[in-house]
Amino acid sequence: MDDIDKGIGVDPACDERAPARVRRLWKEVGDQLVSQSTSGVAKYAVEALQGAQKYLNSIPPSPQARIFIERNMVPMMKILLDQLQSKLGPTGRKVVEVSCRVVLQIVRDDLERADIIKQNQGVTFPFKSSITVLGLLFIRDNNYFTSLHSTWSI
Repeated sequence: MDDIDKGIGVDPACDERAPARVRRLWKEVGDQLVSQSTSGVAKYAVEALQGAQKYLNSIPPSPQARIFIERNMVPMMKILLDQLQSKLGPTGRKVVEVSCRVVLQIVRDDLERADIIKQNQGVTFPFKSSITVLGLLFIRDNNYFTSLHSTWSI
């Protein structure tokens, strides 16, 4: 097993569909999450999520990308959504917003994949992190969404 795979828990028997550069990036994000470094997570979030989306949609999908998403997408988005918009500059806001868009695309793709899996195998939804992160985006009191509004009107 390559050292860069240890951080994302890749089975040594898996072939390496994602390039080493992308797997290194996933490992760096995993390491930043372990060390609870919000700046480190924000620095790599967009590129890591876009890489995961790309290799989840490859034929056949990358097991490394799935492992990265299942282990890291929820904690990564919790960190990003806990930021206060008023304390972020334009670049920081863009990171959060682009990450949210990419995550929604991953969730959409997972829902499509789950439907195919269910039709073929009759199993329930296998991608727990997708549903969890979707719930995070709709939580009413996320700092990112509420930090510029003193009250919400429904």
